Parts: sequence; C-alpha cells; structure tokens
Amino acid sequence: MCVATHAEVVKRDKNGNVIQGETAWGEGTGFGGGNWAMKFNYCKQECTDEPQEETCYQEETAWVSGPRYVSQGNWATYTPYLGAAQSINIYAGQTILVGTADFSAPDGNDMVQISINLTSPWALQNVAEPVKIQAYSSVPPASNPAPGQFNTYKGSSLTVNVPNANFYGIHLDVAKEISCN
Repeated sequence: MCVATHAEVVKRDKNGNVIQGETAWGEGTGFGGGNWAMKFNYCKQECTDEPQEETCYQEETAWVSGPRYVSQGNWATYTPYLGAAQSINIYAGQTILVGTADFSAPDGNDMVQISINLTSPWALQNVAEPVKIQAYSSVPPASNPAPGQFNTYKGSSLTVNVPNANFYGIHLDVAKEISCN
C-alpha cells in the first residue's frame, strides 16, 4: 500500500494558548512539485492470535548543535564548519544530549567525513532515512528547514562523506527503548 499521513500540530505555552502552528507529513518520498508532501510504502501484515511482546520507544528529533535557523518557533539548528576536524554535540528534544558528530578535515578531493556517534541507549529510528544532511556553501536559509528535502545525504549510514561546505544542517530521527508501563 502507499500511505500519506498529514497532521496539523500546535505548540502551546504554559497557559495552554496556541503560540505556533505547523503542518507535518509522515517521513517518506516526496510527491514532487512545489510542496513537501511525502508518501511511503506499507506492507499489510497478517494478524496472529499469539500475544506479541510489546517494545516501547521514546522517539525524538535530533539536530547537531549550532545556531538556530530561526529565532522563534522551530528549534532546528545548523552547524558552522571551520575547515578542520571538530566534534559537535547532538541534542534530541532540544536538551537531551544523545551523542556527537565528528567532522574530519577536508581530504584531497575536498570531501569531509561526518561520523555520527550516538550514546547508548540511543539509536537511529527504524525508518527509511533517519539521517538527513544539507550542506550550505553560504549562509543557511533564515527559514524553517524541511529535513525531508535535504539533498546532500539521506539514508541510514552513521558515517558519510560529503562535499566541503561552510555550514551543515544535520537532522536525525533517534529513539531509545523505554518501559511500556
């Protein structure tokens, strides 16, 4: 089956007032055209009468640390790259340290190796493209990014080689196993 999921989400302040609204699409492949709508394939599974052991996860959005794309609303961050080896923290849910991203110095082909190191018990979510990277030669856009549209790298590898750039937006879908109680 081909499925598309769409949601209207809001952020509320401590008094319950709506302070921000966004739209969201389930992670997948873009429909094409000028929007960021996405779809994904789902294989129908047979139901069984056998009880399945339930596993629960805390799923989070994570960004490699750096300045925010926009000052209010979305907390997405990009990372300035200084042209030398460096290690930058990765945060999920804005404040949860989940690992580091290690950047190499550019190689002879002007490529930079980025290695994602997640701290146990954190791991990538079991989705098609949990790692999304966008390289920026000049200043990153001053608008909310759409990680599903990042095109420097999308996949599940924790070590990737990307073109040398001045800035990188690195978005991760991470999770850790938690008690189902």
